[in-house]
Amino acid sequence: MFKVNSEKNSRVQFAKWLLSDPVHLEFLLNYSFSDENLATKAYWGLDLAVEMQPSCLINLLEDYLRQLKIIKTDSIIRVLNRINFHFLNYFLDDDKQTKNQITDAQELQFIEFSFETLLGKKSISGSAFAMSTLALFAFKHPWVKEELISHLKDNYSRESKGFQARARQILKQLE
Repeated sequence: MFKVNSEKNSRVQFAKWLLSDPVHLEFLLNYSFSDENLATKAYWGLDLAVEMQPSCLINLLEDYLRQLKIIKTDSIIRVLNRINFHFLNYFLDDDKQTKNQITDAQELQFIEFSFETLLGKKSISGSAFAMSTLALFAFKHPWVKEELISHLKDNYSRESKGFQARARQILKQLE
């Protein structure tokens, strides 16, 4: 069994191990969620794996999206939002041939998860990545842009300084 802890080097080594064989990623997505501590560590590795090689998740996207519906732990939700952003930032890029590899139904699942995070007022880090993920969809789906702008403006004064900083960045990008 692979040992992983919160140190960056440990997580990087785990991510490299995950990327070394697609079976490792499949195993992680299908079997690591029986225990919250194990799931947290698993997603630390997946986070870096997707950041290093976003395409690693495309063939397992349905398995991954099923996990978005199950996970309720704040610390994992934060990491999932980060994974979503890195993955979608790569796959929604107009300049790449990867643009049409995600279905409309899959896009909707990502959008719903991001809005749930944002509206659920979880950690600022999770909310920040949720905002950034939604901004990626804003020009393809005008309703996402309208809802995101409305939410950010309506809640701006009640939120933390960190939230406000990211909201300003996103609003500037969208307006």
